[in-house]
Amino acid sequence: MILEIRGEEIVISKPKIKGSYTEYYTTTHAPKLKKVVNLKEIMDEEVAQRHGA
Repeated sequence: MILEIRGEEIVISKPKIKGSYTEYYTTTHAPKLKKVVNLKEIMDEEVAQRHGA
């Protein structure tokens, strides 16, 4: 999943993948997160960086 901030909107989209989505998702893996991720804080930081705050 791709999260993108456009002005006041948060856009969630699928990644652009050549070939089969099924193959991509069945072969993609990553270790589980070991700590809580605060998405609002991450997005607020990104907005602040973009707007120079």
